[in-house]
Amino acid sequence: MRKTWTMIEQDFFKALQSTELAATINGQVCKFGMRPKNSKQEDTVIKVSALDAKQLQSGTVSVITYIQPLDKSSDGWIVPDKERIAEIEALTNQLPEELMKLMPCYNGIKLFDGVGNYEERETEEFFVSVKIKFDYLTD
Repeated sequence: MRKTWTMIEQDFFKALQSTELAATINGQVCKFGMRPKNSKQEDTVIKVSALDAKQLQSGTVSVITYIQPLDKSSDGWIVPDKERIAEIEALTNQLPEELMKLMPCYNGIKLFDGVGNYEERETEEFFVSVKIKFDYLTD
């Protein structure tokens, strides 16, 4: 049976909750659109980015972890917590291996692109983001 967008999201959501990343953050793992508004926690958000309908289904999942700044500078800019960002990047980088062990029904899980970190000026946060490619062999 082919998996739907929602089924893929649920698989990754459930597995992500059992990773070292989830155990390390001070917030929660959330599906896209479910992160509490104005959260000041380190939340990780999962979002299906692409999904095809072939017998060997392929797609990508985005994993985004929000990190609070250290402080604001005297000129009003937020100051990144570089040490914490590096720690979250390292944990995010090992996700494919952890997820393959947690979801053996998938035929392949690997990084689609490199792990990066970015500033979200609107919410005054930083975040670590990566896209993970997956393959799933349908019946």
